Amino acid sequence: MRSPLRTPLGAVFHAEVLLNSKRVAPYALMILFSANAVLWWGWGPAVERGWATNSDFYIDRLFGGFSFTTLPLFIAVMMGDPVIRDFRIGIDPLIFSKPISRFQYLLGKFFGNFFVLVCCQASFALTALLLQAFSKSGMIVLPFRVGRVWR
Repeated sequence: MRSPLRTPLGAVFHAEVLLNSKRVAPYALMILFSANAVLWWGWGPAVERGWATNSDFYIDRLFGGFSFTTLPLFIAVMMGDPVIRDFRIGIDPLIFSKPISRFQYLLGKFFGNFFVLVCCQASFALTALLLQAFSKSGMIVLPFRVGRVWR
């Protein structure tokens, strides 16, 4: 059995992740998403309504809204440029001379950019996790925890 990275789709995925690691956009998105977490931590509805900033209810509400608004928009932004870039610099004949279909090419580009975007969005979760250690006046914070215990 072949490794998934040894398939044509895996090769496009791997190349796209490597290209994105050298671009400025993913790092700018990480900063933007972390700033968004800081904004919702200190000046969001939890402070105004008396909710705990690390309660299950607020975290669920926060991540639901964040992923719903950012995922479709930013995947479209990050996906549009790589395909156009390949055609603009003229490497499309080289790509399609290999045993890869257009579907595999587009799917590899999509999944590569989707993976990079999920890694960028992880900065939102990491920032929210780290902000549990801090509080300001008027803010309710439950004891520090990483996961919820199901009973």
